[in-house]
Amino acid sequence: MRIGGESNLVITHTTYDQARAGNAQSDSSNLQQVSKVSLPLANSSTSLNTLATTSAADLKQIKAAKLSLNDKAAIDQIKTTLIADAALANFPYTQDIGELKGATAKDWGTGFGDLLQLQNVGLGQKNIGENGIVTKSGLTAYLFTNETTKEARVVFGGTTSGEKAGGIGASSTGNFVTTAKQWLANIKNVFSRTPDSYKEAAQLVGSLKNQLPNDYKLSVSGHSKGGGESAYAAMMLAAKTGEPVKSINFSSAELGSKLKQNIANELSKNGVKAEELTSKFEELSKDILHVKIKGDPVPNVHKFFGNISHVGKTLTLPNDNKSALHLSEHTDFFSRIASWAELGSMKHHEVINQPRIYA
Repeated sequence: MRIGGESNLVITHTTYDQARAGNAQSDSSNLQQVSKVSLPLANSSTSLNTLATTSAADLKQIKAAKLSLNDKAAIDQIKTTLIADAALANFPYTQDIGELKGATAKDWGTGFGDLLQLQNVGLGQKNIGENGIVTKSGLTAYLFTNETTKEARVVFGGTTSGEKAGGIGASSTGNFVTTAKQWLANIKNVFSRTPDSYKEAAQLVGSLKNQLPNDYKLSVSGHSKGGGESAYAAMMLAAKTGEPVKSINFSSAELGSKLKQNIANELSKNGVKAEELTSKFEELSKDILHVKIKGDPVPNVHKFFGNISHVGKTLTLPNDNKSALHLSEHTDFFSRIASWAELGSMKHHEVINQPRIYA
C-alpha cells in the first residue's frame, strides 16, 4: 500500500513558505473546519498480488529489542530528553502550552503549526488550537518545533484525546464520538486490519517530511494508540526513503500483523527482497523507542494476541507504586516517568502531576 505517492499529493513538494502563503486568511476560532489541501488516502484496493508478502510466521518474528536498565550509557542518553519527550506526548490531553514550555525548558513551541493544519488527510478534519488537528477517524495530531535542535515533531494523541482537554473522565465524555472511533481503531489493529487513523498518520508524516525547511529534521511521538500510529508512520516513511525516522513513544499500542504487512509491502515495492525484510525492519526501526511502565496492560497485549508486537526498542521502567487495575500506570504516564527520571521512584509522582512544576 503506497501512502503519500507523488501522484496523490497536491503540495507534497511545496515549500513551507509557499504553503503558508496559501493560508493567509485564517479563522479566529481555535477550532475550525478545514478544507485547504487535499491529500486523498491511498487506495485500499491496491492488489497485494503484485507485492512480495511475508508469511504470518515471518511477521511474528518482527519484534522490538528490549533495552536493559543496566545499560547505563543508553539509559543516561534517554534521560537527557525523557521528561521533555513525555511532556510532548502528554500535550494532546492537556493542551496547555504553558505546561509544555515549563517541562521542556521552553525549547519546544508551536512553530510550523499552521503547516500541519494546511494538510487535509481525513474526513471531518478540524483544527485544534494553533498547531493541532482531529479527524473523523479518531486521529489527533499536533506539530511542535525546537529551534535549538532544528527538529519538528508530530505528536499523535491516544484514546480519549480530541477537541476537549482534560483527564480520562473529562476527555472521554467531551470527546465521546472521537473516543468511540479510537476504540474501533484499537480493535481493528488487534484483529489484523488497517485503521483509517493509522493510514492518515502515515500520510500526514510523509507529506510534512517534504514540506519542512531543509535544515529541520522530522520526528514523531505518541502515547497509547498515538504511540502505535507514531511507530507505524515512522516505519512507512522509512520504508519509502530508506532512512530511519526518530519515534519516541509512551505506553504504546503494538502493531497488528496487517500493519506490519503494509510496511513489508512498502519495503518490497522499494526493492527489498523477501529474505531481507526481517533484517530491514530491524535496520529501519533502530530509532524507534517505546517507553512503558511495568504493569501497564496496553503495551503488553501481545501476551493475549501473539500476532501483534512493537517494532524498534522497548524500555520497561520499574514501578514501585502500583495502582488499582494498573490504570494510573497508563493515564499518569507523564508524572510517573518524570518522577522516575528525577528521583528514581514513582512513589510520589502525584506531587509533580502537572508539567508546570518544571517551569
